[in-house]
Amino acid sequence: MSKNRRCHGGVGHNRMAINLFRKGEQESLYIVAVGCERISGPLQWERANVTLVTEQSNQWGEIRRRVVDSQAGFELLCSDVTVACGPAGVPDDPFDRFFGQKIS
Repeated sequence: MSKNRRCHGGVGHNRMAINLFRKGEQESLYIVAVGCERISGPLQWERANVTLVTEQSNQWGEIRRRVVDSQAGFELLCSDVTVACGPAGVPDDPFDRFFGQKIS
């Protein structure tokens, strides 16, 4: 990620949307995580350098994913992650009609 990007996260139950944006840009990059199990570190920081990591499957065949920014001390453990582009800024509710449809 560019050193000019900022990160801001929003949590809803076991879901989290991470908004990576540059000041003055019209679009943001969103990392949407589901099945969130553990989070550590700040929920807002500058100069984001986020990495998506897929862990080896465990003894039950479950695969976990991690969203990590080592420099910021951020880590999110979840069951799945998707990346999308969307309008710049932080939406009021990133899970309700965020991408044009209601997510249940």
